[in-house]
Amino acid sequence: SMVIETMTYQFKGDTLILQKVKGRSPCDNETIGKYRIAIKDKKLLITLIGDDCEARAQAWPMDSLIQID
Repeated sequence: SMVIETMTYQFKGDTLILQKVKGRSPCDNETIGKYRIAIKDKKLLITLIGDDCEARAQAWPMDSLIQID
């Protein structure tokens, strides 16, 4: 396996903020992505708020992620 991208992240309330540090994606290091995070019925929902890096925005799954017991 290989690391495709290294990013910094922070949470502000229910918002996940991502910024590239280094990696192979076409995103530049100034572009910030914002995503809303919610957990409901053991499902992680990630909703795009805004991201000028289209490659990063498209990398997230469209469906929720499900916890497996």
